[in-house]
Amino acid sequence: MSGKKQREYRSVLAKICLVLGTFFNPLGFDAAFALVMKFTGSYILTDIIFYSVALLFFGLYFILSRRS
Repeated sequence: MSGKKQREYRSVLAKICLVLGTFFNPLGFDAAFALVMKFTGSYILTDIIFYSVALLFFGLYFILSRRS
C-alpha cells in the first residue's frame, strides 16, 4: 500500500473511531445503556463499560490521526 493511500486509510479509520467513541459515551444513548444495565444488573458496572469503550475508541482516534 502506498504512503498516500495508507494515510487516507488511517484518516478514515480514525474518523470511524471518533464516531464510535462518541456513540459509546453514555451521555445520551439511553437505550443501549439501559440494555447493558439490564444484562449487568449494575449501574456502576455499566457506566464503567461505556466509559471504557468510549476511551478505547477516543484513544484509537488520537493514535490513528497522528501524522507520521
